[in-house]
Amino acid sequence: MPLTEIAVKTWIAALKQTGTSAPTARVLHNTLGSTITWTRISAGYYRGTVTEPIFTEQGTWIANSGPTSKLCMYPLSLSSINDYGYQLYWESETTVLFQLYDNTYSNIDMSTVLGDGAELNLPEIRVYSTESNQSPS
Repeated sequence: MPLTEIAVKTWIAALKQTGTSAPTARVLHNTLGSTITWTRISAGYYRGTVTEPIFTEQGTWIANSGPTSKLCMYPLSLSSINDYGYQLYWESETTVLFQLYDNTYSNIDMSTVLGDGAELNLPEIRVYSTESNQSPS
């Protein structure tokens, strides 16, 4: 009888940005087996890309968003309640999206909100997969 094992891979990091450049990550923990490369799409809108298809739609979980996906909204309070917010969500098997916005829901760069080079801790990204194994005879 096959047994099912659940494998969990995680990524935890802080992002920082200078001016309008692509953000860089200070990785605190990574067991994905791949590096996430970040690009700036437009003000406050960033894409994290891996070379291998590891982000499954049903198996990618972003801390506090629950299983499957797609959206994780957080208030980001710097000087008063709910000045800024951000979303980190699944886009495809090789990409996740990160969006930072102000209290009018207009996108805004990290460097504008936090200052050049200041870090923003991102939620944990987890990727779950199942593997079937034969039970011992």
